[in-house]
Amino acid sequence: MADRVFSSLLRLGIPVKKSGAAPKRQKVLIQFILLSLLVHLVIGFILGNYVIWTQLSTPEPEFEAPPVQQANPPQPIRIELKKSSSAKPKELARVLTARVEDIKLPELSLDNINTNVGVAVGKGRYGGKGMGLSLATSMPKISFFGMESDGKDLLFVVDISGSMIKEPRGMEGFRQVAREVEDTLIKFTGQGRFNIIVFAADVDKFRGSLTPADEQAVKDAIEWLYGQDPALVVEKAGGNHGDVEWKKYKGGKHFGTNTGEALKAAIRQKPDTIFLLSDGKPFPIREKEVLALVDKLQEKGPVVPINTISYKSQEGRDFLRTLAEKNQGIYRTVN
Repeated sequence: MADRVFSSLLRLGIPVKKSGAAPKRQKVLIQFILLSLLVHLVIGFILGNYVIWTQLSTPEPEFEAPPVQQANPPQPIRIELKKSSSAKPKELARVLTARVEDIKLPELSLDNINTNVGVAVGKGRYGGKGMGLSLATSMPKISFFGMESDGKDLLFVVDISGSMIKEPRGMEGFRQVAREVEDTLIKFTGQGRFNIIVFAADVDKFRGSLTPADEQAVKDAIEWLYGQDPALVVEKAGGNHGDVEWKKYKGGKHFGTNTGEALKAAIRQKPDTIFLLSDGKPFPIREKEVLALVDKLQEKGPVVPINTISYKSQEGRDFLRTLAEKNQGIYRTVN
């Protein structure tokens, strides 16, 4: 055994002196080397087993998926109904708490409404019978000296020259015209708008523009028109037409027949119907000039129908007839 170890040491290059008998010191060295190898083998064996044991006993890592965040559910919409803090109108509260018999409705006049009632009786295809009832209402046409109109914006243009109360018209001549206007407006009340223009040398108006035909406006207009009567001037002067200097009275208020200026003022108010009443020819603007002026005013359109009335006079009839014919109107003579 010692010889084999000795040979191995020589192959490893470890110098060993060999003699006939191995010295004691060399045996000790050999034993030490053998012991060292054995210790290293034991330690390697132990470390190897320890490593194997740690690898087998270590648990495998576990992987967990991150938690999925869920979307927040939609929040419910909360609606709050609040009572209005504004107080109810006092008048409304009074009406709501009033008794039905205490509520007074305005009176409705049916005098100016045309009512047509129709009854129809028929027999059906299979022998049945039936009856139908129809009710139709319409606003009546107004009439001024026999000329009817369904206009809703009326304008009366009335001559107030001093000749309106001369014979054959007489002192009541203008009042008859005023009464006719009054009757027409009373029937027209509540149906539209109106105005009155009077003229002689100058032009005067009841209102600056067309006004609704309510009861108060009609009443005021009639009172105003009666106040334009040239007979009032004669009565104040002593009772004779010849006693008045018409050209000087109030700057010629009842002198002349300025039909052109009167029609200009009338057309500019844009009515849908004009009634012109006069007893003579235009003056100081002559007939042809007046017709040309009206043509120019009507060019802008729409054409306003001009109805003309020759009032108890032979003068100016041709002019008034031509004026009506050229402007979609009707001409009428009052004797």
